[in-house]
Amino acid sequence: MQSVIVLDMHHHLQLPSGEAAKSAATASATNNAAPKTEPVVQSQPAMTQKSAAPQPKPVTAKQPVTEKKPPVVESAVIEQKPTIVESAVIEQKPTIVETPVAEKAAPKPTLPINSQTIETEPKVKIAGRSRRMFGEFAQEQPKKDEKIDENALSSLIESKLEALKERAKTETPAPKTTEPVDDQTFQREQPQLYPIIDPDYDETPWWKISARKYGVAVALLILAATGFYGFVYPKYTQTVRFERAEELFHANDFRKAKAQYELFALKYPLDPRISIVKNRLEALDKLQEKENLVQDKLHKLMERATIAYKQKRYLVPEHDNAILYINDILAERADYSMALALREQIVNHYFEMAENALEANQYEMAVDHFQKIRQITPDDPVIADQINRALELRQLDERLQKLSQLAKAKTDVNKLRQEMERLKSEIRSEQQKLQAIREMQKDNAPVQAENKNRNEKEITGAVTAPKSVIENSGSTSELGIELVAAPAPIKLVEETLIDGGKKHYVQKNKPEIAKKAAKTKDGVTMILAECVVDTNGEVTSVTLVNGADDQHLNQIAMESFRKYRYKPATFNGDPVRFKSLEVMAF
Repeated sequence: MQSVIVLDMHHHLQLPSGEAAKSAATASATNNAAPKTEPVVQSQPAMTQKSAAPQPKPVTAKQPVTEKKPPVVESAVIEQKPTIVESAVIEQKPTIVETPVAEKAAPKPTLPINSQTIETEPKVKIAGRSRRMFGEFAQEQPKKDEKIDENALSSLIESKLEALKERAKTETPAPKTTEPVDDQTFQREQPQLYPIIDPDYDETPWWKISARKYGVAVALLILAATGFYGFVYPKYTQTVRFERAEELFHANDFRKAKAQYELFALKYPLDPRISIVKNRLEALDKLQEKENLVQDKLHKLMERATIAYKQKRYLVPEHDNAILYINDILAERADYSMALALREQIVNHYFEMAENALEANQYEMAVDHFQKIRQITPDDPVIADQINRALELRQLDERLQKLSQLAKAKTDVNKLRQEMERLKSEIRSEQQKLQAIREMQKDNAPVQAENKNRNEKEITGAVTAPKSVIENSGSTSELGIELVAAPAPIKLVEETLIDGGKKHYVQKNKPEIAKKAAKTKDGVTMILAECVVDTNGEVTSVTLVNGADDQHLNQIAMESFRKYRYKPATFNGDPVRFKSLEVMAF
């Protein structure tokens, strides 16, 4: 490291031209041979120079001036920058000074303390270095053959330095501390930083450089994409279109396949596969003609089937019915949606009629409807189960009819027996009446006569004992005998004996479980019960004749039978109770 101390004064040195050249050369040699260790220089107060030499007038500076800042010591190495001041003050600025380079320019002059403006001196090249010299010595350069007095130049610099130090002491106060630089603490403002400018430094902003790089990258990417789109993508698109058309053709989606083939032939007429495409298009045209004929035929058959359905000609007549036309359509096109929907409507119609027949215990009619459904859909397993269920119900109904006939015969026998018992009861009653009358006639003749008259009027009835017999001690009182006929019990007859020979339902509810079981279960469970209906048409008692293995089903059936309501029945015009044999299938 080197420290250069340059002094600037108002007074110019008055040296001969030869001595000036020698002094300049000596100063240059001294600077080059100076040791690397730099001395520590402290700022001292300026002092007015007392010299016999005349003082020159100040001149005006041609360059802009800056305000001088107070000196700050930051480290042990101090660089003293040259300034031209009126009071000969040495400016000390702390900085780290690198080894001077021959091409590096000298720093610009700063303002003096008293803000006096001066004119800067021109630069002079001495021994490969650029410095700002002062006075007439700066304009004089040594000649090549002339020798420089080094002692004279050195003594001149030393005397000048001493003068400046004395002047600084008289004009400025002494520094607050005289301690070594290493031991001092400083309270200073932030020092001004002077950037070192590299002559090869590019001042272009980073974002502009990045933009240039990115611009080049984007341009290359666009160029690559353009090349791909221009050379690779067309071939890729051709292959994809052809493969897509082939897939549709083999999937029997001829309409979309034809559209793809036509687009391929239009865009790529020179493709090597164009012959295959043309063959496909010809085949599709032939298929289209055939398809048009089939569609016309199906359309006509569908119109006929619709007309027959509206006229309710579902299965008859044999050669003109809706199912006949529907079967012709499905034979040609099994997935024809309109024909399938119409057939489903016909099946639902017959199924509903069969269910209604089962509810009304018309098992023969239900079997007939199920047979028609089986004729329409012969492979439907559900319909086969329903037919079997209806057949079982019909067989059970036939057995019930036979049982009913037997019950009728038994009823006739029971009726005769009941009539016989009734007659016997009347005979016994009459005998009791006669016996009582005979006993009373013995005691009281008038009473016997009265009883005789009453017995003649009474044909049937119950005999009641006399209410009271009053016997007076030692005397006979008048006896009163009242005979009241007991009300005849309401007859209980069989269902077949009521007037009209048939019962009539007012309310008949079937439990939901029975309806579900009838449609889902493979087998059929039959429950047979005997219900007694009173004169109001209500069920008074239910007797289970043939129950199921599941007691829960038996309970449900009996509860349902109790809720049945019938039209009141009569026998020979009189209200009677009757028995009703009911059956419920699960």
